[in-house]
Parts: sequence; C-alpha cells; structure tokens
Amino acid sequence: MTLIALILLSLFFIPINAKPSGQTRMILDHTLHVYVSPPCFDVAQVTNNIAESTLNRARELQYDADAQCTTDSLMSKKMSVMDALLSSLGIIKGPWNW
Repeated sequence: MTLIALILLSLFFIPINAKPSGQTRMILDHTLHVYVSPPCFDVAQVTNNIAESTLNRARELQYDADAQCTTDSLMSKKMSVMDALLSSLGIIKGPWNW
C-alpha cells in the first residue's frame, strides 16, 4: 500500500518533456502551405485561404510552420507526469489548449 501511495505521489513531482498533442488546434493557410498556432495568428502573414484544423492534419499535408512564433509555441514543456496526463485528458488547461 505504501509503495502504491509513493508511486502516485511521485506522479506530481517527476518532470517530463511534454509535447503538444496531434489534436492541437492550428490554422492552415492552403495557399502558402503553412500552419499557424492561434497565439501567433495576429502577427502571421497569411492569405484569406485559411481553415481551422489540427497539428496532425498540418503534418499530413506536409505544411511548414509559418514563422518562429509558431515553432516556439509548439516547443515541448517541462511538466509533471500528472499535469501532462490531466492536460491531455482536458481536465486542466494545458500549454497548448488555445
């Protein structure tokens, strides 16, 4: 019982490098063949041929990040195992829930 409690408690403190999910929201520019993360949209130089999609779809289409802002916003983040799990389940707001 103590071992189980220690394992569960450690989930709150063990850091991991979490990456954005493939379901992370992106804006695709089908003319320029780039994707933009929502926090970078106001500074992005895109056409009016845009659509909301996911990071997985942008990768499937082999689109590139529009600028360094998007690349930086998708960098892995250090977080506890528990925070990463709760974020991926949508229970808490994670760093890529725009």
